[in-house]
Amino acid sequence: MRWKQLLTYVIGGQAVILVASAVFGTIPRDLPQGFEYGGLAYLGISAVLSGAMVSGDRIRANAALEPADERRSRLTYTLLVGITGLVSLGVGHVIRLALRP
Repeated sequence: MRWKQLLTYVIGGQAVILVASAVFGTIPRDLPQGFEYGGLAYLGISAVLSGAMVSGDRIRANAALEPADERRSRLTYTLLVGITGLVSLGVGHVIRLALRP
């Protein structure tokens, strides 16, 4: 995956979180909370996509049947989703610290 696509993906994910926070919360009071909830959602999606939520027998069966290029592609997207979640949590934390009286 190219760096340009990665950057587009991360910026797009953050834009979705920002819009959702603006729609469901009041800015700036709930903006950090929106970023944090979005980050947690991204991390949950990443855990599900990576296969971390299944048993070892199922992981072994999937590894035996899944082609290597499909596995590599799935894990790349899982990594991107996880990075987006971590960035979102970090942004929410920084905004929360900046708004602290």
